[in-house]
Amino acid sequence: MLNVRRQWLAMLRGLCQVCGKTGRDPRTGRMWWVITETAFRAMSQDSGLTNAPPTCPACIPESLAYCPQLRKNSAVYTAASAEPVGVLADTFTLGPGGTATHTGHNIYVGFDEFARHASCLALQLVVRLDGMRLESIP
Repeated sequence: MLNVRRQWLAMLRGLCQVCGKTGRDPRTGRMWWVITETAFRAMSQDSGLTNAPPTCPACIPESLAYCPQLRKNSAVYTAASAEPVGVLADTFTLGPGGTATHTGHNIYVGFDEFARHASCLALQLVVRLDGMRLESIP
């Protein structure tokens, strides 16, 4: 199970999802990401949305070796920047007698979709990666 607090801290602070150290390359300033089809939505040729935290270069080989999802389908990228833009959330509507009725799980809700915020329970932070560049495995 995903730890919501750890995911948010890793995303906001640019920390490796494995070891908790920085995911930023000290030489280039770029952040390392292991991207999968299930946790990435392309926005342009060099940008996209992801809910997967960065992974530092030292942890990438181990992640690829031990994570079944990553072994199935993944690619290693660096990104020039990562900006929070929304969340994956459970969504609700007002049900009978004023109760909340669950209507969706892991639904993307952008920070600019103000009308939807009141009916959402945020679970995972989503960031927009810009200046993405395909890299070889470190």
